[in-house]
Amino acid sequence: MGPKVKEFEEKMAAYVGRRFAVAVNSGTSGLHLLVRSLGIGEGDEVITTPFSFVASANCILYERA
Repeated sequence: MGPKVKEFEEKMAAYVGRRFAVAVNSGTSGLHLLVRSLGIGEGDEVITTPFSFVASANCILYERA
């Protein structure tokens, strides 16, 4: 990542009152990162809406939940 991404992450973290922020390249990547950060994994049941883009479910399936 370049210096502009680092600067953006630092400014975003300050804006939302957190120590850190992570920029990702897409909403799908953001959802996948969220699922992983919550420790959702194999055998977990996750209920989501059928009225959404497929990425909402795919990021859960990537972790075998």
